[in-house]
Amino acid sequence: MAISLRTKYRGDNLGFLSPSCSRRNGEPLCPPPLEFGYQTSQPTITSSPWQPISWQQSNGLNGFQDGRNYQLVDLYGEGIPGILYQDQGAWWYRAPQRDGEVTPENDTVTYSAATRLPQIPSLRDGARLMDMTGSGRLDWVVTQANIAGYYGIRADKTWTHFTPLSALPSEFFHPAAQQADLMGHGLFDLVLIEGNSVRVYANQRDGFSKSQGITLPEGVSLPTPTDSLTWLAFSDVLGSGQPHWVQIRHDGVTCWPNLGQGRFGQPITLPGFEQPRATFQPNYVFLADLDGSGLPDLVYAQSDRLLIYCNQSGNHFAEPKILLLPPDIRYDDSCQITLADIQGQGVTSVILSLFHPTPRHWRCDWVQKKSNLLTDVNNNRGMRYQLQYRSSAQCWLDEKATVKAQPHASDLPFPLHLLTKICTEDEITGNRLTQVASYSQGVYDNREREFRGFGRVDTWDTETLGNGANTKQSRTWYHTGQTQDETRHQHEFWAKDSHAFPRKATLFTTFNRDQDQPTTPTEEEAYWLYRALNGSMLRTEVYGLDGDLSDKNSKASIPYTVSESRYQVRRIQASMPSPERKNLSIVVLPLLIEQRDYYYERIISDPQCQQQILFQSDEWGYPLHSATLHYPRRPRATESPYPTDLPLTSWSSSYDQQQEVLRSTVTRQRWHHLTTQGVWRLGLPDLQQTDILHYAQDQIPEQGLSREVQPLNPEHKTSTFAGQQQIFYTANQSDRPLEKPTVQALVAFTETAVLNERTLTAFADKLTGEALERQLVAAGYLPASAQFSPSEKIWLIRQGQTDYANSTGFYRPLRQCSTSLMGKSTLTWDKYYCVIKKITDSVGQMTEADYDYRFLTPFQIKDLNDNTHWAQFDALGRLCASGFYGIEEGIAVGFPKPEPGQFHLPRTVDEALAWTGPLPVAQFHVFAVDSWMMKEPHRLPPHIATVVTDRYVDNAPQKLSQQVMFSDGFGRLLQTSVRHEAGTAYQRHSEGALMQTAPQFTARRWAVTGRKEYDHKGQPVRIYPPYYLDDWRYVNDDSARENRVSDVVYYDPLGREIQKIDTKGYLSRTRFFPWFTVHEDENDTAAEVLEKRQQNMTETPGS
Repeated sequence: MAISLRTKYRGDNLGFLSPSCSRRNGEPLCPPPLEFGYQTSQPTITSSPWQPISWQQSNGLNGFQDGRNYQLVDLYGEGIPGILYQDQGAWWYRAPQRDGEVTPENDTVTYSAATRLPQIPSLRDGARLMDMTGSGRLDWVVTQANIAGYYGIRADKTWTHFTPLSALPSEFFHPAAQQADLMGHGLFDLVLIEGNSVRVYANQRDGFSKSQGITLPEGVSLPTPTDSLTWLAFSDVLGSGQPHWVQIRHDGVTCWPNLGQGRFGQPITLPGFEQPRATFQPNYVFLADLDGSGLPDLVYAQSDRLLIYCNQSGNHFAEPKILLLPPDIRYDDSCQITLADIQGQGVTSVILSLFHPTPRHWRCDWVQKKSNLLTDVNNNRGMRYQLQYRSSAQCWLDEKATVKAQPHASDLPFPLHLLTKICTEDEITGNRLTQVASYSQGVYDNREREFRGFGRVDTWDTETLGNGANTKQSRTWYHTGQTQDETRHQHEFWAKDSHAFPRKATLFTTFNRDQDQPTTPTEEEAYWLYRALNGSMLRTEVYGLDGDLSDKNSKASIPYTVSESRYQVRRIQASMPSPERKNLSIVVLPLLIEQRDYYYERIISDPQCQQQILFQSDEWGYPLHSATLHYPRRPRATESPYPTDLPLTSWSSSYDQQQEVLRSTVTRQRWHHLTTQGVWRLGLPDLQQTDILHYAQDQIPEQGLSREVQPLNPEHKTSTFAGQQQIFYTANQSDRPLEKPTVQALVAFTETAVLNERTLTAFADKLTGEALERQLVAAGYLPASAQFSPSEKIWLIRQGQTDYANSTGFYRPLRQCSTSLMGKSTLTWDKYYCVIKKITDSVGQMTEADYDYRFLTPFQIKDLNDNTHWAQFDALGRLCASGFYGIEEGIAVGFPKPEPGQFHLPRTVDEALAWTGPLPVAQFHVFAVDSWMMKEPHRLPPHIATVVTDRYVDNAPQKLSQQVMFSDGFGRLLQTSVRHEAGTAYQRHSEGALMQTAPQFTARRWAVTGRKEYDHKGQPVRIYPPYYLDDWRYVNDDSARENRVSDVVYYDPLGREIQKIDTKGYLSRTRFFPWFTVHEDENDTAAEVLEKRQQNMTETPGS
């Protein structure tokens, strides 16, 4: 068999992945290809692509009159620029904000009214805005001859105190000095190019290092900015992620690639750009990523147009595309072109500003969305994925507009593209499943320069919102590694349950003598301890959006469940000074120690509460002592909080004395950790014991139980033994267990407690004392004491005893027995120790297998009775034919495996169903997985035809059972057609529809079964009864539904069946509550249904 994987890339943002293989005769066997679609970067240029921007006229700005005073600057680190300008001796800023209603589809941006900066640094001369420290935010950098430093901006929009730079090279003021990240550490270094050499001053965040002079290789000479007809700058025109030295002249673009650490390579010419020498002006050249590909494109301005040369992956520039300027506009030195991502979409907009005779501004978006993001996946079997993205900057604008009443600041100073919607569509039935996500409170840590994720993520399991929809919404809050994580979200939590236990803070500990000791970290330590919790879930609330979302008293505002987590952070190693870094990061271990779950089911005052607590863990973080708690039910209220239409006794009869007890399942464990002699393997299970404890309601602290409050030790209270299991390990022989396992962790056997003194009382009237013990020992039970409760006498059963090969046999199991009363079975492996060739039981009976090594799957098995079962696979590993043969009453019968050429598998389903001759195999299958790729009217869902014979090949005449199974795009069973005898049947049209005529007689009749329809969550809502059809082919949903009846099922937002209307219109209903479930069958609801029928008949006479 030959196997290949073909990929194809196309220039229209499509591609495919197609595995293929060949049969033994060389004929190709190719499943449908997997196709990928990507967000396109085609320009959306129309006859009038420019959008007028009336900044001054609509908002009364006075700062654009001179044509040079405004800048598009992200002053507050929001990931999207605002408008900064100076006017009347003050600095003014217009922050970006949402324009219009906050919806997932609204990405329009406007700007706030001009706000005077309340505080500006006192040192202003020689100042510039730049990210000096790599924080992702702009600093006010002051570079004067006698003083140098910067002011940082805080989240509250105030400036920090002046931070001096430790060293500012005198070359900083050189007119030829450049700033670029040549050292590869994400900071702007100071660079001075001197022809055959380069001088670099590395940025160290608090200043610059000493000069590093780099001599360039022979033949490499960098141009210097002395020619007025040359454009020179650093830019990543090659798409390598590094700044390269780029020269643009009238006759082309030349790039000297950055080799790192201030070194440059031989020049590379990027063809595609050329202008007449006489008219070329370097100040009309711009580099910006207009198409969202991540590489800078070249823009050249002419009097009436812009020429846009798209960068072709750093190889060359494409033929220029012409962008005409607005009518009657001529570009000259009095105009201004600004290139900025003012929409936060990851693509650059072109801003054209004219200041005479009146200020006017236009914006042109060359493309609307960032290109090359995966947007479409199609398996060509009926399933299609569609992915939609949104910029984090747009999510921030929504967040800012939503929480205007709360002081809020962005902690994510750059835009990220986030996956916000996944649509999975079944092209065959039209069933569409959608998942939607919304992100807020993004965090970037500018100290470690790492993205910390989002503090809150909301998800919806459908995109159908509003009344009548059963959409589930999950609101989840996460740690983002900040010290205020546990308090910053409190105002967002649902808090209508005044009796819920209060949340406890994170526990910080050190580990000493096998115990955790609480500790209070310093401010520096707290930074690293909280950082370890990044990405950990804080709280989750689950809602059903089937009511009025704006009504806080609606049931939609009450969660089904609430889950919250608490963590422990153990300091393993304290920080230590290091010559390489100011402070070496401490080593910590985060552990989930508490999780509390409330099951409200939209009943605020009567929830179920469960909690898991980790009381003790070992030095590697593995649990030693834990408990699962089921809190008692809250005291009964004077009035029922449940719906008034429930049966009268539902609430009162749901109370029981057993609900007034706290039940705790306590688990204690022991582990093996191999950490010596260069062997590292952790977490091999050794022992686990479970006990059950009960506590009265008055023994529960008011604040609830927690890691610190643990009156749950079985040694301090009478407990009920619930089980024990211990695993023993061996080097290779099960009768030689080791005290400590080897690194291979070969399990010798398992001992499980199955009886104790309490359970043995069942034999009290039959056997007691020594007689009982003798019977138990004879039955294979082993007497022992519970490991953690020595006073508890138990009986064990030893199971799974296994012997192993040595290293030459790759430690494969050789002998096994289920219990000590059973003999051992011997496993014989092939010479490669890949597959088991033979199993011999304790009395010598054998089962043998031969394998297809392409798939490591047996194609022939000979069982204990000398019966042989065989299978035939195609090149993709699918079962094509199978049979069996053996001896029956001394006569050889069955289906011997056909010799080559004796049986040819049909190539198509039509051929398979037309088979009439004797069948030498028990059954065969024909696959048509590519049938959905065909054109109409021959297009069918993927299907499999199965033909089964009813008797051996020598016992003619055979009767063949024929069956065709169709699957939808999600792989669910769509339709099954089973061949029946001649009779009356419905007629199928050649185009796939069911003809609306009376059934007619047909010689080839098929029973069509298993028809289902699904809702927008993939849950079955209609299941139709079978019917006869004159064709085996698929019948489309719409036509099969007409004039046919079925049960109709309804679900709640959590996916539970809550209502079913049968074909006669009768109703059964299930309602879920925290402490009980009410199920009403058709008899319970009959009066309700009949009353509605009578009402309908009254309202519509004659019906």
